[in-house]
Amino acid sequence: MAKAKVNIKAQIVEQLLEIMTAAQANGTNWVMPFGGSSGAPVNALTGKKYRGMNSLFLTLIGGTHFATYKQWSDLGAQVREGERGTKITVPMPITDKVTGEAAGIHWGSRAVFSAAQVDDWDAPVTKAVDETERNAIVDAFTANIGVEVNYSTQGAAFYRPATDSIQMPHRAQFTATTTSTATETFYSTLLHEYVHSTGHKSRLNRLGSKNTRGYAYEELIAEIGATMLCVELGVSPAAREDHGQYLASWIKVLDNDHDYIFKAASEAQKAVDYLHSLQSSQLEEAA
Repeated sequence: MAKAKVNIKAQIVEQLLEIMTAAQANGTNWVMPFGGSSGAPVNALTGKKYRGMNSLFLTLIGGTHFATYKQWSDLGAQVREGERGTKITVPMPITDKVTGEAAGIHWGSRAVFSAAQVDDWDAPVTKAVDETERNAIVDAFTANIGVEVNYSTQGAAFYRPATDSIQMPHRAQFTATTTSTATETFYSTLLHEYVHSTGHKSRLNRLGSKNTRGYAYEELIAEIGATMLCVELGVSPAAREDHGQYLASWIKVLDNDHDYIFKAASEAQKAVDYLHSLQSSQLEEAA
């Protein structure tokens, strides 16, 4: 009997849903469990950042450095007995059996372990960035984007494609949550709106008729993109007032389409890459 084909994306989405629904069952808003000092998930051996859905998923797991069992071994570390790896997706080449030429890719999986699951390895020492320096980096990053931001006392945050501008409450109107300072809630909300702005027809042209999946899909892209930027720029995530609505809509759609969150994460990665492309090399080095 032929071995049944494994749906890797479905397996990873199921793991993600378990995390999200567990948080909801406990009566808490689901908030990305990373702090401002953690940084984006990277491969411990190669130093390369994980991207797209893998970046989001490993952020949920917690930790900064990940690697396969063999990669940890190459680093002189040992995965502890009984530890379970986390599956991530990896593109694998398809070769034409007749010609031997490349015929595309398919998605496979690979198990990675976090640094917290291994012995005999010390994470590289990184320079601590204080809040004032962090804020200056984020301010410089957003200034280089070039999208107009208007502030008012109306208490609403949104991106308006017709005018290609962002509307934000004044910075002083933001308050702290149980997980974030008032400054962090301000920046995470602002970055969310900047990700929306990448969908303008003059940029990635993601909005309008091109978005056939509706409002929730674009909101998911912005939320994932903002999460990625918060990690990279050292900003903790804010518990947005409508986060529960996002969570409910994610679960509803994911139950019907396992590709949904992967596609949204891919679009979010494109948005983040675009925003990084607007930065000067000096700013990239400082960040």
